[in-house]
Amino acid sequence: MIAFAVGHGLYVAAYLKWNRAPALALLAPVSLYVVAGLWMMLPGTGALMLPLVIYVVVIWAMIRRAAACALVPRDNLPLHWNRLAGAPLFGFSDILLGVIAASPSIPR
Repeated sequence: MIAFAVGHGLYVAAYLKWNRAPALALLAPVSLYVVAGLWMMLPGTGALMLPLVIYVVVIWAMIRRAAACALVPRDNLPLHWNRLAGAPLFGFSDILLGVIAASPSIPR
């Protein structure tokens, strides 16, 4: 989880170099998306609750910054919209893995 959090943090830093606009219109939808995933993971986290919450905050920042960058007009339209599609999918895959790992009904 630490390695992926560092990776997401590096994405956030790169996106901040591209665009520092607050993009307040994205705050609610991105927050709802990430909070829903966190809510599905929390019941089975146990002692990892705090690290998981920190990790999800980093994912939230990465998705929000990628979406903010996609809203900036650029010459290469497909390139910056790929970021908008890729970041939520990356977050979704992490959340899905977390839900599966935290599920008590899945045998290990």
